[in-house]
Amino acid sequence: MKKILLIEDDEFYTKTYKYGFEKAGYEMLTAENGDEGLKLLQSEKPDLVLLDLIMPVKDGFDFLKEIRANEALKDTPVIVLTVLAQEEDREACKQCGIDLYLVKTEHSLAEIIKKTEGVMKKRGILE
Repeated sequence: MKKILLIEDDEFYTKTYKYGFEKAGYEMLTAENGDEGLKLLQSEKPDLVLLDLIMPVKDGFDFLKEIRANEALKDTPVIVLTVLAQEEDREACKQCGIDLYLVKTEHSLAEIIKKTEGVMKKRGILE
């Protein structure tokens, strides 16, 4: 079973994505901020990270910069899942080597799962 780490501080989105991805056959780990997410990433070694950008403690931008600077974590597949639709936010994330940038309000849960599976196939995580 493939393992996905969801780093999201909004309880509604956390429950929704966790339910949907588990129903689709994935093991889901959740963290409420980038600090918790970093600890889980290091200890649990998930196959992919779904990352919100606006969070307390450590936001998604800082999380991305930190893992990309870490030799052991730098190749971790990351999909940004956010409400931020501005081009400068997209560009900042692309500079950090993300796999995909999705605006939550523009995609259904089924589309998010399908796009996540597409990234996992492209990265050789799924067949």
